[in-house]
Amino acid sequence: MRRRQELPDEAFFAPEEAAALLRRGDRSVFALSHGWQVAAHPDPHGFTLAKLRRALHAEAAADKGAALFWDFASLPQKPRTEKDVETFKAALNVMISMYASVTGTCVLQQKAIPPRPPEYDGMVTILGLSPPADESALRAELSAHGEVLHYQLNLPDALDYTQNVTVHLRYASHEDAVAAIEAHRKAGRAALLTYNERAYDGDGGRGWCITEQCACLCVAAHLQHASHPHQRFEVAQAARPKVFDISGDTNVPHPASEPPARVLDHGMKALHGAHFVGKGDREVVQAMLGDLEWTMKTAIDEALDLQSGGDLTVRRELTTVGDGSGWLPRWRCWPWPHAYGTASAACSSSSRAYPLAQRRRSR
Repeated sequence: MRRRQELPDEAFFAPEEAAALLRRGDRSVFALSHGWQVAAHPDPHGFTLAKLRRALHAEAAADKGAALFWDFASLPQKPRTEKDVETFKAALNVMISMYASVTGTCVLQQKAIPPRPPEYDGMVTILGLSPPADESALRAELSAHGEVLHYQLNLPDALDYTQNVTVHLRYASHEDAVAAIEAHRKAGRAALLTYNERAYDGDGGRGWCITEQCACLCVAAHLQHASHPHQRFEVAQAARPKVFDISGDTNVPHPASEPPARVLDHGMKALHGAHFVGKGDREVVQAMLGDLEWTMKTAIDEALDLQSGGDLTVRRELTTVGDGSGWLPRWRCWPWPHAYGTASAACSSSSRAYPLAQRRRSR
């Protein structure tokens, strides 16, 4: 698979065509969730591409027209022009919705990570280094952890506001590479094996993969446990499930047997032990999932309430999740008998205060 900038125009839907596919409400837009194998390319040997092609053929996705969101092919990749940067930033602001759309998208989870090919043995990538004043001194320091067979220093793009550099190394043995990574991490550097064999999910899994999984499974849980189905939800569910695991030889739908609150709790616990390369990413995605759950729960309950002719108040609560190490919001809905009503309070954890609010929709 080639990056977005290298694909022909005919590989993409026009914006109005893509919007029409989403509005059709039969999950004809597929969103791929997968782990990148190498920072420069998510699928250098076509492993994920083969899984994806099998999955789409099995779904007969092209019969009525379908679209695919694959981050590498859908978003501008480095090096980026100024326009590419604008597009990329705008997409990041809404990308989680590709996985959390109730009726517009079907999420394809490719969790399998192929074993490390021999050509990646001993290869290490160090991210976020300040430009060295003396490159020879840096090379000497890096060689202190083992014999370095290859050294490459990548300077930042002109549009990279951090102006940090990336170093690619190949050590004489893979054992030296692993030991070097531990030493660099103790020194506060973001060092990792160039080929990423980290699991998609589970203890120590990939943070962003777990985030995407939690978002789509929360949607599936809400729909499965809705008190009464909405017509639009029924159309989407009849077309195809919200989530498929395509890691094996068949498409396996997710059963969505647990209630939404439990799915969210499991996701937050997994994020607590997940691996993130970027500093601060963990807190960002936890807050993002909280806001997403609020939006999702409100939208689904209001749609069901409109269909049943009732009134609804959505109240925002606060509760601990995971191991209790931090506060994160949880939201629930109750029928509200009064014509109007507002309330507010505050709940604090350490030095931070969080709002407890009720939102009223009257008819």
